[in-house]
Amino acid sequence: MKRDLDLLRDIMIFLEANLAPGENIQSTDISLYDGSDEEYRKLSEHIKLLIDDGFIEISKPIVMKGISIFIILRITSKGYDFLDALRNDTVWNNTKEKMKEIGGFTLGVALDIAKVYFTKLINQ
Repeated sequence: MKRDLDLLRDIMIFLEANLAPGENIQSTDISLYDGSDEEYRKLSEHIKLLIDDGFIEISKPIVMKGISIFIILRITSKGYDFLDALRNDTVWNNTKEKMKEIGGFTLGVALDIAKVYFTKLINQ
């Protein structure tokens, strides 16, 4: 599986729109996949990446039939920084283009690049 920046962004935007304070969202309720096990596994792996980078917090995952189900508790401050920097489509598209030029990315580097484009947009 390749890391999909668009899917990471889409998950974060979905969570921001649907995760109310004091409530949680189960990963199987994220409507960004077609319902197949293969697509859910891809979504699940991307949720793990967001957890790894500290963008979201979860309770202990539930594993059923080899599939991890996450109870997402909250978006962290770092996660909101990611959203704020990458929510704008112009910033997002410029960031993706720069990442293609570089030939790879980490979420931290993507966020740093996005902050540069975000700052340019503010200063225009």
